Amino acid sequence: MFEGLKKNISDLFFPVECITCAQPGQFFCGECQKLIVSIDNRCLVCNDRASSVGLCSVCAPSVNYDEIYVLGKFTGTVLETAVEKLKFSFIEELAKILAQCLSAKLSARGLVIDSKNAIIIPIPLHEKRFCERGFNQSELLAQELARDLRGVTRSDILFRSRATRQQARLSRAEREENIHDAFTIRNGEYIKDKIVYIIDDVFTSGATVNFAAKLIREYAPQKIVILALAHG
Repeated sequence: MFEGLKKNISDLFFPVECITCAQPGQFFCGECQKLIVSIDNRCLVCNDRASSVGLCSVCAPSVNYDEIYVLGKFTGTVLETAVEKLKFSFIEELAKILAQCLSAKLSARGLVIDSKNAIIIPIPLHEKRFCERGFNQSELLAQELARDLRGVTRSDILFRSRATRQQARLSRAEREENIHDAFTIRNGEYIKDKIVYIIDDVFTSGATVNFAAKLIREYAPQKIVILALAHG
């Protein structure tokens, strides 16, 4: 009863409307979800060659993961608006909607997460940034994906060991330097022989997930798969 009353009061003063078209009822409406620009069957590292797993045969040896899947294109699209609203306008409910969109796409492409042999690891925030924001968007996405795909989320394995500058504002070379030695691993014994899914919001140069995957690779996982909402 009280939860319902609380929701009604919240809806009265802070009405729920689509962050892109302002239609009432949902933060990211179904019609705007249809505007997501898919990126399929090409390498997400070189943006050139064809690939069904996001990595071409030329780029695959240069990274520390095996596959990468994204929901769609980032720059100049509805996904850019949605991700920015999630991160900087603190609309946590968007995590559930976006995770559902991503899980639907993964399921359509035949990617099934076996909960007995897989773990989903979110890219962590540094403690300072977590306190500023109040939540980690990648962790929220991981938790929602775990529900949809019946996986297991582990936030006690990959940790941010030092604060870094925002990657989006840096060049490719600066991103590599910025993220170097920014993560540490704990409880690495849980990684051995597992299929590890690393979840982040946006894949740009791939420096962040690649360094995380490098550390995870040292604990002998069966495979490492990168999942992201957007590429750009």
